[in-house]
Amino acid sequence: MAQPAYQYLDLAQATAVPRRVVNIFAVVVAFTPPKDTQGTDMCCQLRVLDPSIDPDDGGGDMDDSDPGVTLVAFCADQARLPVPRRLGDVIRLHRAKSQQFEGHPQLMGKVGKGLEFCLYDGRIGDTLAPYAMSSASHTPDADAELGLIRALRRFAAKKVPGVEMARARYGKMIRGLHPGLGGAGYLECKVVLVEGSERNEVIWVWDGTDAKPLPFVDAGVGTGEGGEEGNGNLEGDGHQGTNGGSMNGCREVAAAGQGMGVGRKRGRGSMGAGGSGPGSGAQVEESARKRVALSWQVHKNMPELGTLLPVHVAVRPEVGLPLVGQMVKFKKLEVVSARGQLAAVFNEASGWVYCRTNPQLLHQYADREEGDKQSEWVPERTRLAGTTTRVDLPLSPLRNVLRSLADGQQASFRCVVRCLQFRPRDPLAICRNLRSYEAGPSNRDDSAAFEPSWTFAFGLHLEDPTGEVDGLVYGPHGVEFFGEGPGDLGGNPSLRGHVVGVLERLCGGNQYGAVWLECCLETHCIDSKPFVLIRDTTVVDTGPS
Repeated sequence: MAQPAYQYLDLAQATAVPRRVVNIFAVVVAFTPPKDTQGTDMCCQLRVLDPSIDPDDGGGDMDDSDPGVTLVAFCADQARLPVPRRLGDVIRLHRAKSQQFEGHPQLMGKVGKGLEFCLYDGRIGDTLAPYAMSSASHTPDADAELGLIRALRRFAAKKVPGVEMARARYGKMIRGLHPGLGGAGYLECKVVLVEGSERNEVIWVWDGTDAKPLPFVDAGVGTGEGGEEGNGNLEGDGHQGTNGGSMNGCREVAAAGQGMGVGRKRGRGSMGAGGSGPGSGAQVEESARKRVALSWQVHKNMPELGTLLPVHVAVRPEVGLPLVGQMVKFKKLEVVSARGQLAAVFNEASGWVYCRTNPQLLHQYADREEGDKQSEWVPERTRLAGTTTRVDLPLSPLRNVLRSLADGQQASFRCVVRCLQFRPRDPLAICRNLRSYEAGPSNRDDSAAFEPSWTFAFGLHLEDPTGEVDGLVYGPHGVEFFGEGPGDLGGNPSLRGHVVGVLERLCGGNQYGAVWLECCLETHCIDSKPFVLIRDTTVVDTGPS
């Protein structure tokens, strides 16, 4: 049997005495991408673990909640730094220097100037040859070294997922975030989209949980008070929409309903950062007015359930932004409410590292799918402010509605949503006199042409944990909605009071905030303009939910 050319220590032995040169095998449990230093070198950091280290022991400059020991590697050539393909891979280090940093053990070295490494796939049964190494050639490992690789693969398969479970007390999920959290905790999540240009970048993340509903009483929504972009404003913002279009017989409403903005592209928490980037919660709040939203096509590639949380990049990290599809852990994010929508800000104190997929996240999401749990916050049906007669339809998240819009399909969905705003802002325009729009210049002397023919025609901006959509309530569906027939709201104070009161309370215009509503949503496409129709829905109560 060939003898190993090097003596290997476990991590506990290697870090017990500072200022010594050691050789080790270990498993990579976290790492940061390469970044510039103040000198000519690049550097990267890895957190490594083996059975000699307690998974609950964290520390070091990389992230206090990560278990294991930090390795800091330097090299003038970024391509020669040890960057693993995935977490759980095995690394071999030769001539790493052991030291103490801020009271924690640390390994460091400069590649090619003493420190050498090999990276091996961490999956059981994979090849024992390294996929990356610092030397130009690789000497076949002795049997003892191959045995260390196999042993660490078994350790990674059995113990490293448990490390993520042990770290749960440090981290938060999206459902546990709330404004004012201010960095008190860590968020482990999956990056699903990175959009925008520098100083206007947003990282969209997901972990399968739902953001907790925020109060809308103070979030600038309701009846249309408060300025040009005040409450109830559903005006178009440059996104594709129907501008009030509807099914056969609704084109008259479209002529009078320009700017209704029904059916625009929306994403849960979808906000656009200002030109200089959201440097504070107040700036994110202001940027939310621009409502730069996710496209419908994006939703087609997302998981069916769970909130997409926007992380606004106020200060770009030195290591750059994480890659789409990777699991990451953010630390010290600022959590804010932007017009009633949950968002996070990556600022000077924030940081991120890649991390191993948390098995708890996968198990919880599988349980949600199996139990058809559309929302983690929706009340029982008996406590909903409104119900639909289409109980034959299964409950669906709004993300499915957005996907249907992207495909241009006609389909029906039963959803439980909250009303954020209504449009038009002028409550008197919620009922429209269609006869006045039918009359043209040639028959203006024909008094019969101006005989009133009233109909309901208004838009509601709806949300659930997975998305937002603008829907149109038209004609007989408005009668179902209010339980009253249409009429001249300007000349009928009783009807006006009933209609306006229902909409104000639905959209959070009372002490209880926004309430939950079960409704039937139909997706349509007329003249290449997709839109959503709200039908078969009756408001039964607008008290507390």
